[in-house]
Amino acid sequence: MAYGAALPSGSARTNFMQTVASQMFEQDPVTAADWLRKLPDDDAKSQIIANVAGSWATNDVASAAAYAASMPAGPGQTSLINAVASQMASDDPAKALTWAGQLQDSPGKNQAVNSVISNWASNDPAAAAHFLQSMPDGPAQQGAIPSVAERWANSDPSAAAQWAANFSDSPQKAQAFSSIAGKWAGTDPVQASAWLAQLPTGSSRDAAVAAFSNQVLGSDPDGADQWAESISDPKTRQAQVTTILQKWMQTDSASATAAVQKSSLPADVKNQLLQPKQ
Repeated sequence: MAYGAALPSGSARTNFMQTVASQMFEQDPVTAADWLRKLPDDDAKSQIIANVAGSWATNDVASAAAYAASMPAGPGQTSLINAVASQMASDDPAKALTWAGQLQDSPGKNQAVNSVISNWASNDPAAAAHFLQSMPDGPAQQGAIPSVAERWANSDPSAAAQWAANFSDSPQKAQAFSSIAGKWAGTDPVQASAWLAQLPTGSSRDAAVAAFSNQVLGSDPDGADQWAESISDPKTRQAQVTTILQKWMQTDSASATAAVQKSSLPADVKNQLLQPKQ
């Protein structure tokens, strides 16, 4: 190891240190972790951690978890947090999320929580959703809401919608509602529209309506247009109505033209839509 430390900075030194580190973490992760702590916090150290994270977490998840929790935020910590969370989650996703939830907020924490909860939701969305709702509000929890909602909506959009409604309005909730509405509209547009009809005005409803109107456009363009017109945010409404009418023009120009004329769009946008295509 002294030979590696004496090498000048560069790829040769980094490659040598990575090779030695890999062997050390395979044989004695605790001693290797002590050695790692003495290295300067630089790109080379981050590369070493990224290289050994998987084997370290596999051979000694406890020491890997402790070291990850002590690291400053950065690429190295992100690599190790994800490796630890993945290893823990293979046996007990709730344990992995409990550990990750205790870490300081960082990109690595958020990424790990999202990855573990998404995989869990693919197999047991109700359990994953229940656990996520019990986590403290923050970037990690908020960032995982859309992925859980999307996976749950594949099997039970009604349950996913009821769950997502428990969260306060945020871009993540809007994304979750969008996923739910799109998937529900594809399987049962009648029930999906009944859900939309009782949603309170706001950005989450707007996102859901936009996704629903996109999904039903092919089978019910008039309905898609009417739903798009119910979007509350003026800019979002104009963009969605324009998109719906543009696509409708391609399949039924006469009906779409009539819809354009009675739409809420500004005169200049109407004129553009009604202008004959060259």
